[in-house]
Amino acid sequence: MISRRRRARRTFAWQFVLFSILAQGCPAQSSDDMAPAVSTLPSADELELEPNDVIAQDLGTIEAPWVLGGTSSRCGADGDWGQSDLDEFRFSVATASALSLVLHAEGGDLDLYLLDDAGEVMAARETSQLGGEELRLSLDQETPYRLRIRCWLGEQAQWALQFADISL
Repeated sequence: MISRRRRARRTFAWQFVLFSILAQGCPAQSSDDMAPAVSTLPSADELELEPNDVIAQDLGTIEAPWVLGGTSSRCGADGDWGQSDLDEFRFSVATASALSLVLHAEGGDLDLYLLDDAGEVMAARETSQLGGEELRLSLDQETPYRLRIRCWLGEQAQWALQFADISL
C-alpha cells in the first residue's frame, strides 16, 4: 500500500508536468512543417481548360520542348470509368519528328493514350505505378492527333505532359 506522502508526491509530480505543458504550450511547428509540399512537376507552358472530357481541348501546333499541365479530379477504379475525369486534347506538330511524351504525375496513377483524329488508339501506356507514363513515337507534320489522360487511382492528381524531341 502506498503511503499518503508518496501518493501526494506522485500527484504533485504529475500536476507539475501538466502545468509545465500548459504554461509552455505544445512545441511550435517549424515553418518547414507548415510549408506546402513542393511539386516536382515540370513548369507548364499551357494549362488544361475544363471541361475537356467530351470535346477535346485544341492545343494547336506544338513545337518541342513544350509542357502541358493539369489535374485529374476524379479517378476510376476496378474498370469503373463512369465518374472518372478524362482529359482529352487535339494537336499537331510543326515538323515531322520523333518525340518523347512523358506524363509526370503526383497523387495518382494516370494512363496516357495517343489517338488518331478519328479517335482510334495508336499508342497507350497503362502501367500500374504512381508517377506517370512515357510514349516514344514518330509523328507526321500537320497531322491532327489526339491525346487522352485518364486517372486510374488517386485523388486530385496533378500532372504535366512533357513533349521532347528524341533522336531515333
